Amino acid sequence: PGKNIIAAEVYRWCDGSYFEDQDFWRMSGIQRSVFLHARPKTYIRDFFALSDLEKNYTDGLLKLTVLLSSAESNGRDYSVEASLFDNGQELYSESKSATLADNKAELYFEKSFPEIKRWSAETPDLYSLVISLKNKDGEVLESISSKIGFRKVEILNSQLLVNGKAIYLKGT
Repeated sequence: PGKNIIAAEVYRWCDGSYFEDQDFWRMSGIQRSVFLHARPKTYIRDFFALSDLEKNYTDGLLKLTVLLSSAESNGRDYSVEASLFDNGQELYSESKSATLADNKAELYFEKSFPEIKRWSAETPDLYSLVISLKNKDGEVLESISSKIGFRKVEILNSQLLVNGKAIYLKGT
């Protein structure tokens, strides 16, 4: 409520212009989309999803870390729900409660999936991960989603492997 001002300061050139544009045309100003969005006072600050393969590359292992931050006072109770979908069908859903300390909280989720579809360049099978933040009354404050794929990238005997299969990188 009240009078608000949104301002943007755009620099024509900076000390990093050469490095940023060394192989492009030099253009000044804003060249990409800019958007503004509002977030609740308590929000999902960040998340990290590690989708790995185990048991001879057949089973998937999802390790998820969710970080919450708040502009409000400590101690308020929230819950975070993590769900994984395959073409709209829910494969997994788990909810954990979080009490903020020092205006932040960190939650961990871990789940194994037998016979998961593996991601590769030839078969780019992706799943939808949805993370929802809810208040103590169960009201959804914020939801974010991301596409994730289960794969394992490793180097064994000086060979680069993706899902246990050797790959070669060609380039200059």
